[in-house]
Amino acid sequence: MGRQVGANQPGSATGSVVYDIDVPDFAVTLGVSSIVLTSRAAAAAATVVPDAELRTALPDPPGAARAFAQDDVMTVLAEIYDNRDTPGRLLANVTVSTPAGDVVRRVPAVRQSDDQPRYTASLPMEGLAPGKYVLVMDARAAENAPPVIAPPVPFTVK
Repeated sequence: MGRQVGANQPGSATGSVVYDIDVPDFAVTLGVSSIVLTSRAAAAAATVVPDAELRTALPDPPGAARAFAQDDVMTVLAEIYDNRDTPGRLLANVTVSTPAGDVVRRVPAVRQSDDQPRYTASLPMEGLAPGKYVLVMDARAAENAPPVIAPPVPFTVK
């Protein structure tokens, strides 16, 4: 079901966009939020008022850029909600693929603390050829269990 969402940045000009979005039900067994990205280059770009919680969770402010230089390092953050009857250890990974689906890199995502559902991973762009890629974070209860996947994020390496 679509919902309409509005946002306001205190102390800034105000505008609005009306767009129907699907809000996932994170009360189900396993759920993965959308992905927040940052990089060293993102720190040089202007951002909105920094979020105090993200300031401690990420090395740099979140960025909207989806193009990265080969000498940059992308940091990925998502929240993984574990509402299984018996919550436990989860396996979380970040995968970089070509648009055709060929996996070029996979790294584990690490839970930041036991009291927060945040998982992060760092991805050096070094070794990725210039071109288009798709990033996905997934979570699963066991190695062979079906994954729950965050919305994919397309990005480019320059």
